[in-house]
Amino acid sequence: MRRHRGHHTNVDYSRSNLKDGKVIVNLLEGCHKASKGLIRVSIEVEDDIIKEIIISGDFFMHPEDKLWDLERSLVGVKVGRTTVLSVIQRFYQENDVSTPGVEPEDFTEAIMKAVGSSIKC
Repeated sequence: MRRHRGHHTNVDYSRSNLKDGKVIVNLLEGCHKASKGLIRVSIEVEDDIIKEIIISGDFFMHPEDKLWDLERSLVGVKVGRTTVLSVIQRFYQENDVSTPGVEPEDFTEAIMKAVGSSIKC
């Protein structure tokens, strides 16, 4: 089963920047190629805290609905490689998820690439 899904974000316009009367949302994107799939991350960070995150790509996660739970577990987390990896590893342990060929370090790398760069996938 390929992992791909659409996701609508609810933008809190009170936290967005206005420029010439238009709403500007700072959404960062990054991707990482794991051994068995591509991970794409869209993330909104404010004051080094993850405010919104969307994880998608071409990988398997079992059970599938746990990806939404992983995203929710990352909201409110301070952006830092060690902290993010720790949250993801704990999520794997507590939820008994399986992602063949994709490790917690791969998700962490995709997140860090998104935060550290404006490169588009």
